[in-house]
Amino acid sequence: MMELVRAREALGMMGHAAELARVRAWRWGGIAVDAVVTDAPPEVVADLLAGTRWEPMPGGRRAFF
Repeated sequence: MMELVRAREALGMMGHAAELARVRAWRWGGIAVDAVVTDAPPEVVADLLAGTRWEPMPGGRRAFF
């Protein structure tokens, strides 16, 4: 969880909207996971969170967990 908090803070400093949320990962069986929901592209988030998976969200955002 601390890794998600640090990623959210770093994304905010880079000018991206980012928030922590509990989301359903439908592509991974519908499990509920803690995630960073952001408008940042996957390449930016991959630099912050190693081994990240993501799920598309409404409004063009993505949930990274």
